[in-house]
Amino acid sequence: MILSMVRLLVVGVAGALLAGCGTTGPNRVMKFNGSDEYVRVKDAKALRLADGDFTLTAWIYINKFSNESNSPVMAKRGAESREGWTWYVAGDAWPTLARKLIFHVSQGDNPFAVSNTTFDAGKWYHIAMVYSAAAQAGQFFINGQADSPTPTIGLTPPNPATAVDLHIGRDSFYARYFFDGMVDDVGVFNKALTPVEVRSLATRSLQGREPG
Repeated sequence: MILSMVRLLVVGVAGALLAGCGTTGPNRVMKFNGSDEYVRVKDAKALRLADGDFTLTAWIYINKFSNESNSPVMAKRGAESREGWTWYVAGDAWPTLARKLIFHVSQGDNPFAVSNTTFDAGKWYHIAMVYSAAAQAGQFFINGQADSPTPTIGLTPPNPATAVDLHIGRDSFYARYFFDGMVDDVGVFNKALTPVEVRSLATRSLQGREPG
């Protein structure tokens, strides 16, 4: 099944395929069972997030939180986990981070950003990660609103040589970590969206004609 049917919008990337992922609803939401379903997108330079500003966006609905490390929304990391990046909701095994959104750069000192928001199962959330390369800083937006008044600094860019494919709904390195729930309107932008642009995405569907 071609991934365009579930409206994955990624800059400059073709050939994305579903890997056993089911779909549901009139808009073809991606539905993951938490055990073996995920989406795999062929590696492309734009997805390595190493060349400048970027924004990640998605709608997520978690049925059940992981009892281990995380519920991966998107992951693109490889060997020894210190190569690339991953975006996930932390599982219940992490007492101080449980059920919070995390963007993690898997290299060097493994810098990461953590949301203030704690997520609940059985609810839809629009999530966004806006990154400034010049400031090496990222800021989360939840349901169109800034999660914190200031960005998290010290987020070095991911490794530009990370050639592993992008995974949605499964960790690309730790293959036992899966997302249990639904994901829709996944977006990867090659710019730092403004707060106004993020709020706009939280109130409508991606059309594929957005700048960046």
